[in-house]
Amino acid sequence: MKITVKSLCKAFAIAALAVLTAVTVFACGGDKQKLSAPTELNVGTDDILRWTAVENATSYTVDIDGETYSAEQNSLDIFEITNQVKTYIIKVRADSNGSYDASPWSAGLEYIIPDTFYRGLTFSMENNRASFNVTNKSFLSGKIIIPAETPNGILEFIGRNTFENCDKITGILLPSTIRSLHNEAFMNCSRMERINLPSSLNSIDRLAFKDCAKLKSVHIPAGITRWDSSWFEGCSGVENISIDPNNEVFKSESGCVITKEDNSVEHAFKYSEIPNGVTKINKYAFLKLNGLTKVVIPDSVETIEDMAFRSCDDLTDISIGANVKNISENAFYKIGVAPILRVSEDNTAYSVVDGCLMEKATGLLILVGNKDKIPSVTKIIGASAAYSVPWTAVNIPSSVNTIQAGAFKSTSINTVTLSKSSCKINAEAFMGVTAYVPFDNWQDGWQKMFQMIGYGGIGAAFHHSSVVYGCETREDGGVPWVYSIKNNIEGVSPYNGGTDRIQDLCDNPRIPHRDGYVFKGWTSVEGGTTAEYAPYTLDNGEVAALSAAQRADIPQDATLYAVWAEDK
Repeated sequence: MKITVKSLCKAFAIAALAVLTAVTVFACGGDKQKLSAPTELNVGTDDILRWTAVENATSYTVDIDGETYSAEQNSLDIFEITNQVKTYIIKVRADSNGSYDASPWSAGLEYIIPDTFYRGLTFSMENNRASFNVTNKSFLSGKIIIPAETPNGILEFIGRNTFENCDKITGILLPSTIRSLHNEAFMNCSRMERINLPSSLNSIDRLAFKDCAKLKSVHIPAGITRWDSSWFEGCSGVENISIDPNNEVFKSESGCVITKEDNSVEHAFKYSEIPNGVTKINKYAFLKLNGLTKVVIPDSVETIEDMAFRSCDDLTDISIGANVKNISENAFYKIGVAPILRVSEDNTAYSVVDGCLMEKATGLLILVGNKDKIPSVTKIIGASAAYSVPWTAVNIPSSVNTIQAGAFKSTSINTVTLSKSSCKINAEAFMGVTAYVPFDNWQDGWQKMFQMIGYGGIGAAFHHSSVVYGCETREDGGVPWVYSIKNNIEGVSPYNGGTDRIQDLCDNPRIPHRDGYVFKGWTSVEGGTTAEYAPYTLDNGEVAALSAAQRADIPQDATLYAVWAEDK
């Protein structure tokens, strides 16, 4: 065939027209490529429906028993959607913004909510209201749906301890007729991740969700107008809390429950951040938040109440803003060991001295930080200020005039040195220590047990301790150290009310402490540098200042002088 320029041009024109026609047809709604159908549908224990993401899909449609729901991602929360005891059929379709046709529906997934509920509960009438009790906790597992209608009528009441220790439950749906939750209703439901609190709820009693460690989110309805931090004690897994915007008393912000009237933090969780604008952190607001390692208290806060951060075992980094004016002595009771403490330089009430949180005006030591000593400016050691510090010894500066109850309780301290008799020491300030004190007189309550009606025995200041009286101390920069001890002294004993010999050297006294020095033992020669009585290792591996045999050799009324060597 002969190809001419004219025929070639004609062929190009026909081809161009065909391409233009195809483009026009496509643009005018010709057949599009279909998206692939979603696969691998499953529902987790958290009641989140998930499926494999489809390439080029921009959204999804979920069909649950004929009702459809939209999802932007390849997951959908169906916790409250699937709210009946039955078998659901769930399908998913992938959608596009117009570039592709929607996919076929996926294969149907059977999602079964078993009828274990009725086998585990019994219903009854109480004060003209239908209620129920758990009769067999072993039947209750997975998601539990409590119906509004019961054999006895409309359900209005959950009893005390109803679901306590139901450790197979993962979620609970409460009906819209529930008015109140009683004490410990869901305590220690250790696997429960989800619960809905219906809008009808207006009352929650103490410890309702205590130790529900896997509970992830909480929504507080509008009718809850009284807060109790014990509700969520031990709920360290909560990541999100929301409050109905119609609630007149509380709001949620940055993971905190905040009282609207005075902008105070009522409750917080380990992922919470205290928002600027808050004025007060209330009692027990951060109670037992394991996993909370750092907290920043903004400049707007003025007050931190008693026990606000109690038992936050992992809290080791605390920053305090400029306007905090009132911190309770027990605000940080039993927090993490050796915390790093910071206070704004603009704060006029508090400061950090030698790593410790101090009240400027009174010399009150509120919290020991990441140093291993008491600041020499301290006048009062606050209650539980040094609770559980990992020290082995502490020398109390001569500036201290009061040690509050429980200040060093539950520490690893085994040796204490005090400098003067004017220091008032309250109940259980020290327990199980050897105390070297330069006092010739007893102080009431030091080792005497006393009782409180309704409580057990309350330990004395040096409960279960050995006190070496009649010591002479010297000071390094206001911090005392043992210069000498007496084997025997006379004085007034609280046990007999008269003059008597009240001390032979106590059983296995632990070695005294002096910063920067090593204790070598005791000598009978003042100024001597050679120890006649060297430290003795007990059978349990602990080192004592004197053994029983050594104590037996020391004459009554003898004075022994400590031998110290610089710690190089």
